[in-house]
Amino acid sequence: MEKQKAISVGGIPVDLFEERDYEQLLVESVRNNQKKTFFNSNAHMVVLANTKFPWLKKLFREKVDYVMCDGAGIQMGAWLRGKPVPQKIAYNAWFWNYASFCAKNGYRIFFLGAREEVIVKAAENMKKHAPELIISHHHGYFNKGKEHPENLRVIETINSFKPHVLLVGFGMPDQEKWIMDHMGDISCNAFFPCGGAFDFFAGKRSLAPKLFRNLKMEWFYRMLLEPVRLGKRYLVENPKFLYYVLKNP
Repeated sequence: MEKQKAISVGGIPVDLFEERDYEQLLVESVRNNQKKTFFNSNAHMVVLANTKFPWLKKLFREKVDYVMCDGAGIQMGAWLRGKPVPQKIAYNAWFWNYASFCAKNGYRIFFLGAREEVIVKAAENMKKHAPELIISHHHGYFNKGKEHPENLRVIETINSFKPHVLLVGFGMPDQEKWIMDHMGDISCNAFFPCGGAFDFFAGKRSLAPKLFRNLKMEWFYRMLLEPVRLGKRYLVENPKFLYYVLKNP
């Protein structure tokens, strides 16, 4: 599939592919025995890249193969700058269909991250959703030092499973850095950082009601559910996000 021209929101590129396009991109990666990175951008990522972790801009611009729109903030930012508005592709809703596609085509999936009980339940629920899915998992509580024995054992576990798709949920930007540091050592075709998606897969968090989704206010719904953890992040970061959207071309 020909690479479409990406837009830029807050200095981070975002592709204009739709959900079904990422299925075809996986098919091509497997067919050609390629390794591809499928990262995502949202308001939180834009703020991180413009403040604490400027190296993220260079990473996304020069090394990441595809960048998905993972939030209404990115859609709003594109609209404010008069750019094409990308389709929102959020793991908590999209990945169930993607898993069914993988099951149908015999593509193996590996979940990496979260607590043991969460990742086990996430894999169980995904397997119930797509019974033919070949899936394995490992929790995210291990020493991630590049040469640490725990880290090396995890990589060995992944490679022994030989996944086509690897989801890494360590939180931004640790998951992005871990993937880039280790993808050369891992036998896999598609690498996805997925943040807190495993909590949704496990049923620990729920999808926002349709009203909030239609109003592009999922962030507000999540903040109501977790005011201590997310209140400061959204109330402080959202104005910063708008600033960096307007500042960057």
